Amino acid sequence: MAFTWDKFIVPPPDAVAPAAVPGKTNFPPIVVTVEVLLDVKDIARLDLVELWPLQCALERVDREISVASWPQAEPAAITEWRRGVARRAPRSGVAAAILHALEPYHRQLRQADSTLPLAEIRLPAGRVIGIRRNAVMMAWLDQVKQIVMSDRTEQAVWLDYWIAISGLAGTREHTVAWLSGVSRRAQAGSSVAARVIESIAQRDAAMAAIARAGDAGDPIVVRAPGIAGPSVQPIAACG
Repeated sequence: MAFTWDKFIVPPPDAVAPAAVPGKTNFPPIVVTVEVLLDVKDIARLDLVELWPLQCALERVDREISVASWPQAEPAAITEWRRGVARRAPRSGVAAAILHALEPYHRQLRQADSTLPLAEIRLPAGRVIGIRRNAVMMAWLDQVKQIVMSDRTEQAVWLDYWIAISGLAGTREHTVAWLSGVSRRAQAGSSVAARVIESIAQRDAAMAAIARAGDAGDPIVVRAPGIAGPSVQPIAACG
């Protein structure tokens, strides 16, 4: 489905290339960690084999421990989970994409403790970027559906747009028409339409950042700290 996403995206008229967006390193550490976790959850939703270990690991973390402290003292359950992701990455595209999404968090771990052993892992750029694009778009579709539910006009227009764009005859022109209407209603004072526009801007920034990730070439090389060493036992059952 990744090849169909371009018809959902309309570049600004005066843009010749995606504008640069701030990296996650420009934000406080807790924001970086939370944003990474949200990205990872969106990716893991694409494969239950990856979603289940993530959920189990998070359930094993003491709720009293703030994620802000993870780079300095990572919970053992999260370290085990990351090790499992790295172990599965060579045969799982979703695991490889999760490992790539973890890079801002891994950077924090390296900064907190430069003595941690590093595992250098090579990831197939095309596959990783395709899966990450899918995750961003699926999360955005869910978000927009939730936003428009509070406004009958936006909900009806969205439904008409979705029926048209998701069909075989759907084209970028359908997106242009829908976006034009949403923009007009946002400018006229509709808070729901404004939230839709904001979600589109966030989606496009994420897609642009993912696209730039492949600029360094293929494969993508990630450096994961603290997971080198013998394989760990499977994560204990949830609950």
